[in-house]
Amino acid sequence: MAKDKGDALSAIQAQPMYKDRAFVRMFDNADRQRELYAALVRADIDPNAKIEMKTLKNALFMGWLNDLAFTINDVVVVLVEQQSTDCVNMATRIFVYLALVYQRMITTNEITRPDRFMLPKPMFCVLYNGKRPLGYDSVKLSDSFIKSDMPALMECHIDMEVPIYDLHDPKNADMVSRSEYLSGYVALVGTYRARLESGEDKDSAMKHTIEELISRNILVGFLEKEGMEVMSMLSAEFNFAETLVAWKDSGKQEGRIEGRVEGRVEGRVEGRVEGRIEGIEIGERKRERQFAWDMIQEGYPDVAIKKLTGLTRADFVAELV
Repeated sequence: MAKDKGDALSAIQAQPMYKDRAFVRMFDNADRQRELYAALVRADIDPNAKIEMKTLKNALFMGWLNDLAFTINDVVVVLVEQQSTDCVNMATRIFVYLALVYQRMITTNEITRPDRFMLPKPMFCVLYNGKRPLGYDSVKLSDSFIKSDMPALMECHIDMEVPIYDLHDPKNADMVSRSEYLSGYVALVGTYRARLESGEDKDSAMKHTIEELISRNILVGFLEKEGMEVMSMLSAEFNFAETLVAWKDSGKQEGRIEGRVEGRVEGRVEGRVEGRIEGIEIGERKRERQFAWDMIQEGYPDVAIKKLTGLTRADFVAELV
């Protein structure tokens, strides 16, 4: 941790509660959302179609505004999630997010009146831009329901299947090419990722990504105006994805260590076994604290730190004041 308590305390208290995402920022106006919808349905859309933003500013996942939501002509509500890592809970997340969007549309008087209150029809999907193919192209909400033999009043028919479009899959190339900003987003992520993998540091990769895309006549006006801000968002997302992978990998390693200890329990003195287990637990707590501190230093939002480590900034502030 930082040696200067004053600097450390300032670092902890200065972090934001949430961050916007590069994808959401790039599609934060009606024209781009209309263009994105036309690409997703692979059809021409009336340029005068009414678009209304429905992205929830206080609906967070791991501290990021994670979904893009908007309505078209008040009859269709579109939810789009950008995802760069494998997560089978995407249907559950979109289900919850959709409920929150509908909740904002409905007043108490409307839901209790005798005539039927009509809701915009939902359309949802996940746009995947990770490095590795997922191996599946949709996820179903019902797969997350706990299986039970308990008697029920009726069979549960609640379900939703969320299509996943891999933005790097050739079969989706036509969809991507229909939207200037979607194809620009794919180019932005791909170029930045390639530069990092070639050994460039993050600041240099951000700067050179913008310069390269402008030289290729990709999103020139947007990048000249908002390029560095969007690249900073994208860089934070990459850092977070790397952190999640490191966290999962270290967890697997701890699991292997614990498994070896448990496998040696038989025939050992109980006190020695307990001592080994206690040592692992102490090491785990130290690892969690260091991990949480590293996330604070990297600027991760508080909700993400708590979700991954169980710790909060308050735990560190108490030691520094």
